[in-house]
Amino acid sequence: MQKVNMEKRGSDAYIGSVYTSSVADMESIQEVRSIVKTMNKYLRDSKAVDRRGHKLQYRVSLKGRDPIMKPINQRTGKPKGYNWSGDIVGGMANAGRIDIYIHQRYDW
Repeated sequence: MQKVNMEKRGSDAYIGSVYTSSVADMESIQEVRSIVKTMNKYLRDSKAVDRRGHKLQYRVSLKGRDPIMKPINQRTGKPKGYNWSGDIVGGMANAGRIDIYIHQRYDW
């Protein structure tokens, strides 16, 4: 796992990036998830709360980057790798790199 484009990052939740072509990198996603799962268990057992009194829990989110295949836009005829919301076209299967984030989970 490595840090990519750190000077452009606006999020403190960014942990690192893994490349889909590397098996070891993909296994590190499972390691991060198991660490967060264990941490959440300890936080639940200790009844930890944040400053607002909500239960303190975390979640792992993944965001696809660097599209492998850019499909042709039907309207413009140009290749398009991302949709209007910034998600990669074709889903995670089309991602060349995956960014890993850890966010605080809120249960309302």
